[in-house]
Formats: sequence, structure tokens, C-alpha cells
Amino acid sequence: MATEDQTYDILNLDTIRKNEPLEGMFSKKVIAEYENPQNVGRMNRHVADGIGEVTGPCGDTMEFYITKSDEKITKMLFMTDGCEPTIACGSMLTRMVLSGTTADAWRLGKAELLRALDGLPEEHLHCVSLAIETLQKALQNANDTKQDRI
Repeated sequence: MATEDQTYDILNLDTIRKNEPLEGMFSKKVIAEYENPQNVGRMNRHVADGIGEVTGPCGDTMEFYITKSDEKITKMLFMTDGCEPTIACGSMLTRMVLSGTTADAWRLGKAELLRALDGLPEEHLHCVSLAIETLQKALQNANDTKQDRI
């Protein structure tokens, strides 16, 4: 039987960093989320109530793992092989969703995530879309899984 005591795969930021100067290109919030991402890892599929995985048009893949009690999200992890803004979007979105309800999470959109990050350059707006789409897929999976258990 799976337990919540997992070994999480952690982003290897050294292999992802492109050695580009981030200041001036991204907001302080994006840089902070990228340099110190929160809620990073993978969750055992037998423990997660919902899992979402999406590959964006740029080739970045994002995964979200959700556990919930009733309709409250109790744990959320993310993993990505993406660029700095994709990592920032995953980290910030998990922080926005954690401890809220699934209904709250469904209401989150691209504008709220973009505002929380103090914006992104136009060429990285697709990272926000990738994060929101992956969240919605995980929420839908959690709902589908619940229906299967009834």
C-alpha cells in the first residue's frame, strides 16, 4: 500500500538554467519563484487524487499532483522540464491553490496567475497557459477519480 512518505524527484535547476541574466527580463516575483520553487516533486499515483500532465506547444511538459480531503486541496506538487517562467508558474500556482477548495482552483485563470507573478514577457505567456491547463487537467482527473470510487 502506498503511503505519503515519498521520495520526490527534485528539479535539477543547474541543468535547466540557461545562464541568461534574469534581472530586467523577468519580475522579482518570477525570479524568486524560479530560484526557490516551492512544492516541487512527483507524488505516487496511488496517493494522488488527481494528476494532470500537459506538453505545451513549446515542448515544455508540466505535471501537477493533487491530494484533497473532501473538496479542500491538502497537498499539491508540480514537476516540469521547462524554462524559468514555466518553473515560476508551477511554483506560484501551487502556492495559490494549496489549502483552498477545488472550486476555488477551478476559478483561477491565466489573468490571476499572471498578476501574481507581476507579469511575464509576451514570448513567455504560453507558460501561464500551460500551468492553468495542467491544473485543470489534474482537477478533472481528481473529479473523475472520485466518480470511479462512488
